[in-house]
Amino acid sequence: MSYQLLPFDPTVAERTLRFLADEQGTKTDDATLEAPGRIMHEKRYGDLPVIGESVRTPYYGTIDATPLFAALFADTVEKAGDETLFEELYPNAKAAIEWTLSELDDDGFLFYESHDHSLGLTHLGWKDSAESLARPDGTPAEGAVALAEVQGYVFRALERFAPLAERVGDESLADDCRETAETLAASFEERFWLPDEGCYALGIDGNGVIPSVASNQGHAIWGGLGSERRVEQVAERLTREDMLTSAGLRTFAASHDSFDPLSYHRGSVWPHDTSMAAMGLAERGQQDAARALAVRGLSALEDTVRTDYPDGFGFPELMVGFDEGVSVGTLRHPDSCIPAAWSAGSVFGFVQSVLDSDPVEAETIAELIR
Repeated sequence: MSYQLLPFDPTVAERTLRFLADEQGTKTDDATLEAPGRIMHEKRYGDLPVIGESVRTPYYGTIDATPLFAALFADTVEKAGDETLFEELYPNAKAAIEWTLSELDDDGFLFYESHDHSLGLTHLGWKDSAESLARPDGTPAEGAVALAEVQGYVFRALERFAPLAERVGDESLADDCRETAETLAASFEERFWLPDEGCYALGIDGNGVIPSVASNQGHAIWGGLGSERRVEQVAERLTREDMLTSAGLRTFAASHDSFDPLSYHRGSVWPHDTSMAAMGLAERGQQDAARALAVRGLSALEDTVRTDYPDGFGFPELMVGFDEGVSVGTLRHPDSCIPAAWSAGSVFGFVQSVLDSDPVEAETIAELIR
């Protein structure tokens, strides 16, 4: 949500960064996966934490929050020009970068393994449900996993943080960031590309490449990975009928046997997910694809606001992955939280993706928001 709002109100990012910095890991704890420099996944309150039936108070079982924190810090400093923020949180961002660098393999990839704990998570990406990652035939991901979008987050963090490290005289750290980013970009091109799909892979696990087409790849593009020619191909692939619905991107291609439109992460539509892909495609010059995602995503969110839900709110966390014969924008997923902050923030993410490329389209979307 901080990234969605960054061009419009960077104070949201500033408050988010300060809150997360206060909760940043300082010790090693196998139960919560806390580690020095690591950023948390979530923090819960209520009865379960009190009686010891939850490790999420806070819980550090996420692979992507730490590089995203460092990337957001760098982008917020650039956008807001806040020297106080820079001086205050540079040590936290540095610790996050150092944790990230320490976890990368020789190819520059950031892997995770399932948290071997009775209350831990199986998957540590944003798609954190147990059934979220699968090959096209439904074979689940096994062993250590390197997700496409996580590599993009790492690349963005390293690229954006390097100049800040130079600024304070951390020349060695700046060099490490740039060299590792270069290695990661080359490794990603070599190992993630799927020639038959014209798209990058969902990820790599213990059995090799996971050759599924999913929305994750849109986040990798946002992170800055991918050659210009291949980014163009990814834009075309993500806007085919098996991926793009009237509400936005499916989380998993409908052409795969293991697609499930009622799943949480393997075929549903998440507004924030679509907005991140739209922002990434716009940043990489794929304006037609970005507009296609933005218009559909905004129309779906408009439907949810106008629909008279019993709780009186719009902006659901996710929608079902159907398309034909239903109004996807009003058919919210039965497990969806509503309202969801990052779904509301998606409005601004979609606006970002068209503002600079098409003033006429931007005005149309602004009217839709109004």
